[in-house]
Amino acid sequence: MIRPPVPSIAPHRFLFAVPNHHRDLEGHALVAYHLARRHGHEATFTNVPSLEDAVLAVAPDVVVLDRVDTRAPVARLAKSLGMKVALLPTVGFTQDTTEIEARRAGKNLASERLVDCCLVWGDYARRMLLASRALPESTVHTVGCPRFDAYSEPYRSLADPRESLAPSLETADADAPLIVWATNTYHVRTRDREDTVASAVASGVPEAEIRGQLADEETAFGDLAAAITTLAVRHPDWRFLIKLHPAETPAPYAAIAARSPNIALASNARIRDVLHHCTALLANTSTTATEAWMLDKPVYEVMFGTYHVPAPANYLAGNRIVRSIDELDALLIDCVQSPEAAISAQQRAARTTFLQDVYFRIDGRSAERCAAQLHALVAGEERPEDRAVMRASAAVLRAERRQAARRRPGARIKAALGISDGVTLRIWRRAFWRQLANRRWRSPWVEPITIEMIRAHFERFDRVHPRPAASNSAPMPPSALFTRNTVRTPRR
Repeated sequence: MIRPPVPSIAPHRFLFAVPNHHRDLEGHALVAYHLARRHGHEATFTNVPSLEDAVLAVAPDVVVLDRVDTRAPVARLAKSLGMKVALLPTVGFTQDTTEIEARRAGKNLASERLVDCCLVWGDYARRMLLASRALPESTVHTVGCPRFDAYSEPYRSLADPRESLAPSLETADADAPLIVWATNTYHVRTRDREDTVASAVASGVPEAEIRGQLADEETAFGDLAAAITTLAVRHPDWRFLIKLHPAETPAPYAAIAARSPNIALASNARIRDVLHHCTALLANTSTTATEAWMLDKPVYEVMFGTYHVPAPANYLAGNRIVRSIDELDALLIDCVQSPEAAISAQQRAARTTFLQDVYFRIDGRSAERCAAQLHALVAGEERPEDRAVMRASAAVLRAERRQAARRRPGARIKAALGISDGVTLRIWRRAFWRQLANRRWRSPWVEPITIEMIRAHFERFDRVHPRPAASNSAPMPPSALFTRNTVRTPRR
């Protein structure tokens, strides 16, 4: 049971950057929950487009970023004002190398002067960072992945029922086998393929590497689409669920789901809820596969075509590799008939080794360990006058930037025509033509993080961490913790 402390000083402020609220918010909110309940601190959340302005508006003591390589200007801004910067990764790295992990941590950006605390998922990542010398050893702490706490008690009991995963998954289908395809990011990355390549190369990724990854994503899409479509026809009494990656565009997958009445599309369901109810998972080099291991689910690695970037051997050892639809069909029939035999002893041993090395501990306490390290970052720093100066400086700089932005020609035109700041007038950008076409899909990377989202998560966590019936040290409620709406800045 969490027993909140009695804050003897003004709480410190933490600002969390949330790249994708579908994937990342729950884990970050759980870290904030422990920061509040255990340590008496405040937390605010923002999406990435609003991040820079949020740093100035909130003026936190600590800015928690998901990566440094593409957030370097924000990290430098925070440090210039006297704030601390913590790094808490949000993405998996089943194919990552030491170089990729080092780039995320800010290699070649003098990140040792930008990052005060780096919270890595496992010893695998820690070894890579230390080998690259991207950060000093004293700043790198192995804590696990907060969003994976959902796969252990007490949070595992919070899983939503099966019928909530997709509108077409009716209660009557509760006993039917549920085969899940967890998509990667093929369409979202190839919609603007050359922009994706240019952006990756600019961050230090070799062009051949990124083009190979994109080609493999295209091959995987074709392989898995063919598998789902064929199997749905062969097994009309089974149910197939396409779980969209949080960044994916739904249209191509909705078209696949429309081919058969026993194929459903899930876009907003939590992946851990989907995995909780699935019979088996179909994947191709995906972090989701390793999440299925945490629930002891069979995973079939679909590799019909030819791939350029090899998947790590220690990852593949935990899955069953399949090279054809007929082979996959036979394996799934065996899985449905004898689920207890679907995972071999060798696969289980490989999974255990991988999970311990890459994700540290799947014990439901990663968020607690993150909160403890973040608290240690500010513990003992009790100079309120320094914090007051920092916040005053941030307020002045924000006012100056806003005034300068209003003087820009584009801003003046928008103001004169009554056009929202969020609308771009730059016709050479794809965003202009997308908004003109009034596309309904909106990238989760730009969705605002609302107070209501955070309160909902806190209420769920309170269900498994009940407060004492009577206490002189009652924790601050979310309404007091989250007094600021998500900061919104014009999207350029």
